[in-house]
Amino acid sequence: MFKVNRRPVATLIPNIVGSLGNIVVHSNGSPFVLPQPTSNSAGEWTYESSDPYILSITGNVATPIRTGQVTISARQAAFGKHGAGATTTLATVTM
Repeated sequence: MFKVNRRPVATLIPNIVGSLGNIVVHSNGSPFVLPQPTSNSAGEWTYESSDPYILSITGNVATPIRTGQVTISARQAAFGKHGAGATTTLATVTM
């Protein structure tokens, strides 16, 4: 007879991420801090602009470069028993 050792399978709790809402920037090029989406997880957030020549993002700080529209992607890393999550929003920049 063979004995099979089975390890318990970790169950991830779904990460529930809220919206950033649409962002409208009327700016002279001054950097601003991006809002953090709501979430049921404490995972770290990362942000990305679909066009860094319109809106550049470093960490959670966005810098308007020129007039246009971009999609901002906010991704949250898995943390503890929570899986990863993500959301996107449209940002309109006018200079």
